[in-house]
Amino acid sequence: MCPHTGATYVISDMETANARETGVARIVDGIASRGGLGLASIQEVVNAIDFLMTASENQFLMDYLQWRMANPIVK
Repeated sequence: MCPHTGATYVISDMETANARETGVARIVDGIASRGGLGLASIQEVVNAIDFLMTASENQFLMDYLQWRMANPIVK
């Protein structure tokens, strides 16, 4: 469960609150599946989205990135 949202969507065992957070999670998961996930991935995610992120969405990105690094995708 996302430590900071009340969630409605589930991506990779972590819940998201809305479609924009789901999009962020999918981008992070795409980077993770290529094996290149790290704090430097933040800029890659920001460049890949087509909207300006709110403070809450920025926090979700940080939370999800840290969660995904602690819970890697198993191939």
